[in-house]
Formats: sequence, C-alpha cells, structure tokens
Amino acid sequence: MRFLPQLLIMLAAGLIGLTACGERQTTAEKERAAREKITEIVKDPHRQKIVLAQIDHSSALLTEKSQSEANFIARRDALNANYSATKADFQALQQQHAAEVQKLCSDFIAIRQAIIANTTEDEWKALRSARDNLRQAAATTSENGAKP
Repeated sequence: MRFLPQLLIMLAAGLIGLTACGERQTTAEKERAAREKITEIVKDPHRQKIVLAQIDHSSALLTEKSQSEANFIARRDALNANYSATKADFQALQQQHAAEVQKLCSDFIAIRQAIIANTTEDEWKALRSARDNLRQAAATTSENGAKP
C-alpha cells in the first residue's frame, strides 16, 4: 500500500506523456496539411519554396515564443518567491518580456509581408480562406468539447 501513491504518480506521468506525444503528432499533421495546401494553392515552384520557407520560419518563431513564455513565467515565479524582490525587479522583467513580445510581433509581420510579396492576390485570398476554414473547424470542434 505504501507504493500506491508512487504508482499513481507514475501512471499519471505516463498518461500525460502519451497525451503530449499525441498533441505533437497532431501538430505535425496540421503542419503537413498546411504545407500541402500551400503547395496546392501556390503553383510557381520558386514562389512556393519561398512561401514554405516563411512558414517554416513562422513555426520556429512559435517555438521561440513558447520557450520565451515559459522562461518569463519561471522568472516571474522566482521573483514572486523572493521576499527581497523589488518593484524595480518586476518592472525590469516586464519590460524585457514586452520587448521580446514586440520583436516576435515584428518578425511575424515581416513573415506575412514576405508571403504577400511572393503570392498573387488570388493565391493570398485562397491561403487566407483556407486558414479561416481551419480556424472555423477548430473553433467548432472546441465548442463541442473535443480537441481541435
């Protein structure tokens, strides 16, 4: 009986691990579907290659954003736990985080502009429409209680 709590913890960790792996696979599937859609919409091989490179850059930025957020939360929690932390410490952390977020926003805008520069107006509209359809499907799935 004394091993029961440890067994439950191990079981929970295993289930979380399996769930995380499933989500990663789902993300990979979504990325593959997006790449296929881009290949379908943007016919010119040269422009297609540029647009796909921008999408890859966007994925890398999303990973960077996630790591930045986790780092910010850890540093904020450490400051919160530090009895000696000053208001200036929190303000400095917040300013640094705001600067990182601003840079990421600028990077995403640059990616958007690069994609627009390498697509025709019809291709851009088709890409936006495909994106909107995916968002709508995800929202509908989420409303029904399932994972998008």
